[in-house]
Amino acid sequence: VVASACKSMLQNEGPYYFHCTEGKDRTGFFAVMLEALMGATNEELEEEKARKSTQSMEIMQRFIRKEQSTKDRK
Repeated sequence: VVASACKSMLQNEGPYYFHCTEGKDRTGFFAVMLEALMGATNEELEEEKARKSTQSMEIMQRFIRKEQSTKDRK
């Protein structure tokens, strides 16, 4: 999958969009690999990972609150 995505990017002018469909961490790996190839430092990669983790947790908490609110109304 990663090799196919890289080949497609080499053959087609960007911008590019990729997303997760199966939850197998390939999207995250691909994003980190691209950032590293473009010159991101280890520190920048770690900061991005921490930021994404925080955003994911906030989204999950909002979803849980919304679901709980829906259940409470029933």
